[in-house]
Amino acid sequence: MTTLGQRLKQAREAAGMSQGKLAEAVGMRQPSIQAIEKGEVRGTKHLLAIARTLNVDPDWLQTGRANPSPAARHAPAAASIIEIEGETYARLPLYDIRAQAGRGSLAYDGEPIGWRVFDLNWIKTVSRAPIEQLKVVEVSGDSMEPTLYKGDHVLVDLGNRAIAQHGLFVLRLDESLMVKRVQKLFASGTVRIISDNPKYDAEEISEDGRLDVIGRVVWIGRNVG
Repeated sequence: MTTLGQRLKQAREAAGMSQGKLAEAVGMRQPSIQAIEKGEVRGTKHLLAIARTLNVDPDWLQTGRANPSPAARHAPAAASIIEIEGETYARLPLYDIRAQAGRGSLAYDGEPIGWRVFDLNWIKTVSRAPIEQLKVVEVSGDSMEPTLYKGDHVLVDLGNRAIAQHGLFVLRLDESLMVKRVQKLFASGTVRIISDNPKYDAEEISEDGRLDVIGRVVWIGRNVG
């Protein structure tokens, strides 16, 4: 049986990521990744985030059981490349953010409510992530108006979780999944979660077990009418 460190190194190298790049993507420090791979640390609270970033099954990463590929467990929800009249497109799963509340992941849990097709060359202009790490989410509620309205779609890069630069992110806070504006406050080491709708107050929290950054919003789409 392989160790957690060996599986992590295997998955990281297969994804073509350095220890530093992986650490940056999941909000850790490079020496912490190195310590896990060397077997000096047996676990981390960032395990799910690491699994999402490397596109592997978190159960396999933690225990060595199951199949390393999440697509093998949930093939119907896998993104794919398709050809339409000689042009290349990315077919990405669409999720209802309300249905995902409490799951803490858009990478493995639940079936999509539909699919959205994007020109592959255009996709590469908004994200460098593999298409397996891109999901489309349907927004609910009014807390982000006028930036986002109920029913709007956002394209989420699950591999881009660093909040050093503020922006729109999909977050899990406690058991709620949401799209919010996030600002890192370096002086206090806390995170400010901002609703663009002024009737909702901003919330400032520490980066503890309550908060999980799912991915950065890289595109917004809505119907006009």
